[in-house]
Amino acid sequence: MKKSRTLSLLIGLGMVAGLAAIPWAARGDEELTIDQVPEAARAALLELAGGAKITEVERENEHGAVVYEAEWVANGRQHEAAVTADGTLVEMAEVIGLEDLPSAVRAVVAKHFPGKTKLEIEKKTIVAYEVEARIDGKERELLVLPTGEVHGQHAGDSKHHDDEDDD
Repeated sequence: MKKSRTLSLLIGLGMVAGLAAIPWAARGDEELTIDQVPEAARAALLELAGGAKITEVERENEHGAVVYEAEWVANGRQHEAAVTADGTLVEMAEVIGLEDLPSAVRAVVAKHFPGKTKLEIEKKTIVAYEVEARIDGKERELLVLPTGEVHGQHAGDSKHHDDEDDD
């Protein structure tokens, strides 16, 4: 009976471990070497790293699009960037300290995270393309990521709003 319980426990743990791995496998994340990255993506990542040694590379599936993400350390800080196969920048990130945040961001962080909470902060730069057009007298706007994902859209009337900016 003891062997049966042990076997059942091991099978159960194996099933839980297998199920835990499914989301990772479903996303299609795969560790690579920089030499396994398509040439245009590799060139872009190496240029972004600025001569720093790339320590980790992954191929990821983000919203149905394949991106290549690399990590490196420069000036004592962890950096990462993601590009498409053709080398188009999708996003960059740099690990920073609380003292590096603008005061307005520090105030929001202080309000949402209690005093001694250990924080991990990344400064993200995300590339998006804003496309505007007037169709049938109505203004339309799309925000599209380099992966082709539509991140936001807006349809409005033909009136110009004072709070709109020109960029």
